[in-house]
Amino acid sequence: MTKPFVLTLGVLLVMSCGAGSVSRATLGGEDGADLHSLLGFKRAITNDPRGALSAWNASAHFCLWNGVTGVSRARSQNCSTLRTLNLSRNFLVGRIPAEIGRLSNLTSLSLRFNNLIGIIPPELCNATSLKELRLTYNKLGGSIPEGFGKLTELRTLSLAVNRISGGVPESLFNLSLLQLLSLTGNRLHGQLPPEIGNAFPDLQFLDLATNMFCN
Repeated sequence: MTKPFVLTLGVLLVMSCGAGSVSRATLGGEDGADLHSLLGFKRAITNDPRGALSAWNASAHFCLWNGVTGVSRARSQNCSTLRTLNLSRNFLVGRIPAEIGRLSNLTSLSLRFNNLIGIIPPELCNATSLKELRLTYNKLGGSIPEGFGKLTELRTLSLAVNRISGGVPESLFNLSLLQLLSLTGNRLHGQLPPEIGNAFPDLQFLDLATNMFCN
């Protein structure tokens, strides 16, 4: 009687372990959307010299990944929807993919001090829960997306020291909750409205230096 029992128990253990791996790799709902968006970000990185994304794979819940935090900041498989993504100072080479805009509950995105190229994807404007966006010290080009005006929860917007050109879109002045705005060290041009201070009543820090504004 003992041998069949041991064999059955072994089979159950194998099945249990297999089911656990599948459940982590095939998350559904918001968790699944966040997982696929993060993996899309990883695919867009062509060089990761510090191995910041080396453990980013579907074998573990994304709340265990480097730079990722859930709403409760719990470092366990039970944490809920992704809230912050901080991969600053990793010297990542690549682009910011469109998938980043699917992180609908993301409140903070910091990709400072990397070597990201290409444009700021317009899809990022779909991450309307963002309160903090820091893309400082990269090699991003193109223009500031017009859709940034949809990010009305933003308190911090720093795009400093990139290669961004064009004008400042009027929609940016819809961000009435901004406390910090830094666009210094780019190739922006055109005129700024004289009443810029009125658009940001809570503004505490403003840096627009080293651009090509007319006024």
